[in-house]
Amino acid sequence: KNKPPIEFNKENDQKTIITKEKVTIFFNDKNKSMDLLTSKESKISLATGGDAPGITVQDKKGNCLLFNDEGLNASSKADVKINSDKAVIIAATKVEVK
Repeated sequence: KNKPPIEFNKENDQKTIITKEKVTIFFNDKNKSMDLLTSKESKISLATGGDAPGITVQDKKGNCLLFNDEGLNASSKADVKINSDKAVIIAATKVEVK
């Protein structure tokens, strides 16, 4: 018999769908969140509640885009490349280069 992917709780606030290839969709009503995971551990998280509301896109190498109340944070384990057939425009009240 297959073991359930998550343990049952009285609130019944979590649901999971898992395919044969281990692609997983996890719903959590308590945190008002949804996670989509590939079998290679890439992940998209959408949350409006809990400890970390926002949108996170992360690949198996640890590269990450985070959208939350503090803005947009992009982090990469390698080079960051921006390509455009037109202009690249950066507009801000302050620009820091480190």
